[in-house]
Amino acid sequence: MAGLLYFLSQAGAADVLASGDSAGGVLDRDRLADYGLAETLEDCLEVPAQCVLSHCERGPNGKTGTVLYPVPPDGELPQIPWYRDDGSQTWWNAGRRWNGIITADPPEPEDLERRMTYNRRVLRDTYGRWWKIPLARTAMSKYGALPCRFHWGPKGDQRQITLDARAEEFWELSEAVERFFSRDPLDHTTLDDDDLIDYVLMALKINYRVDSSVVYVLDQIGRNPLETMFVQTAALLTVDRTSVQEYIEKKETGADQTAPNGPNSGTGEPADCPTTAQLVDN
Repeated sequence: MAGLLYFLSQAGAADVLASGDSAGGVLDRDRLADYGLAETLEDCLEVPAQCVLSHCERGPNGKTGTVLYPVPPDGELPQIPWYRDDGSQTWWNAGRRWNGIITADPPEPEDLERRMTYNRRVLRDTYGRWWKIPLARTAMSKYGALPCRFHWGPKGDQRQITLDARAEEFWELSEAVERFFSRDPLDHTTLDDDDLIDYVLMALKINYRVDSSVVYVLDQIGRNPLETMFVQTAALLTVDRTSVQEYIEKKETGADQTAPNGPNSGTGEPADCPTTAQLVDN
């Protein structure tokens, strides 16, 4: 299996490295931000242990540049982790960068996984692929299963928990999502489909190197997980509500085609509905 290739147009290896070179160095987050990759590649800055760089005289846009390939969790590299103009790769323009795949070996969720993942359950999408969904809120922990750091005072007391900055916006939005899926008739929180899609994409970013342009690639190759039932169920899983089981059971029996206080699920056909067997505790 192979993950995504990133082509940075008109950028040499020295332009994206904070120190060292392509044989051993560290990527510059500020320069990656210029290409929209600072968050996507934030956990694979070490070259070549975590990310492989290769110079390209003529990339998918016909210009010189650098190809980046984040090393997947299994450590395996594609046979050719650089640009080839022979039909073996497919590329899409994503602004200042290009996203590419090995055509015969498109990425699976595990190829996009971060080096460390945070989740309580995994959810299977329409295509039978499993995605790890992070838990944002639970009665057992203020920050659910999100990445946190623990701090103590100089005397070993005054313990504090700090949520990682990359999860802050996701955690804050999870409060509205929890209210949205509650059955409290006095709560009038509203979220539309776009709100839920953006929220679930944030959830996936916690565990995967994805952004909207990567989702576009997955959509182009018929592997976009963000269809209606996946989005609604994934959103429910992030807040660990007891209504998840009841909601899915209704979907299985066809008794209800809408989420609690939620938008219509569409056709509601059984093939599009997750079953209890598709939710696995981690």
